[in-house]
Amino acid sequence: MYGIEEAPSGNRTERSSNDKEVAKKILTHLTVDCGFTTSRLGIFDKSRSRPRPLRLTLEGEQHVHDALRKAKTLGNKDEFKGVRISSDRTPRQTQYFNQVRKELLDRKAAGETDIIIRHTGGVPKIIKLQNNLN
Repeated sequence: MYGIEEAPSGNRTERSSNDKEVAKKILTHLTVDCGFTTSRLGIFDKSRSRPRPLRLTLEGEQHVHDALRKAKTLGNKDEFKGVRISSDRTPRQTQYFNQVRKELLDRKAAGETDIIIRHTGGVPKIIKLQNNLN
């Protein structure tokens, strides 16, 4: 999860308990009821301009899918306006997505229009949009 402010305390346990409270509020808003663990990625530094990403591990794959599907609704609540949720990706998945995105940009630069990246079965692919003019 991105965009969740860190507690300014230098005490690790206070920051951790604050992260758990925020994660609980978010999961309640998303109506996902399950056990979870939290941890921050990276090293704590008060002088950072952006908060570190918060890793949230849910019990069960179905809960993960539910949370990711409902994540778009976070923007509807002012408290979670800047919060974004994304699934964990392996370096290989990230590399493949970047390759597909580069291909999309190259094809658009060459004049192709009406093409987008669509995730099918979790795999990003470039597809041509269908014009339904009837």
